[in-house]
Amino acid sequence: MLGQVRSPSVLQKPETIGNSQSRKPRQVDRARIETAVDYPKDLTQVPTLKLIAFLFLTFGQVTDNSLGQDELKVIAKRLANWVPAGSPVAIPSMLREVAGWHTSLESEDLRRMTASDSAHILYQRLSKEDRRKVVLDIVEIAKADGKVSDGERGFMSALLAIFKIKTSTNLDLQPRNE
Repeated sequence: MLGQVRSPSVLQKPETIGNSQSRKPRQVDRARIETAVDYPKDLTQVPTLKLIAFLFLTFGQVTDNSLGQDELKVIAKRLANWVPAGSPVAIPSMLREVAGWHTSLESEDLRRMTASDSAHILYQRLSKEDRRKVVLDIVEIAKADGKVSDGERGFMSALLAIFKIKTSTNLDLQPRNE
């Protein structure tokens, strides 16, 4: 079942990325996902780096409805740390490809659902240490624009639940003054 499209009722649980408890999830027409231009039909076939990039881009955009240059720079820098040494992956072109996939999903709900599905796949693929690194990267992306929104906090909380990571202390969510 991993990677297959789950029914909306399953995706409306609290661990769906970005669902805030103060807002009721909307019904999502999953058929629209299937017609999205660049949407991979089977997320299990998407390379891990692209799933991480999709998660980062979705986090940067849907949590506060904007994706600024500061966030994009941090996303690119954090993604570069995931590229194996000697790999020919070009981060800018890969980010453009993933951004095209992201943009082809017509609604915030579709992006959140796809991010949730991606996180579930990453849970299966990544070691606990690597899942922690993804969360720490998300924290740095959140701090990039100088403010951490409630949406960003909710997304991180959902990601921690999906990755089955418990934190014994609060994550350092104070923006950096660089």
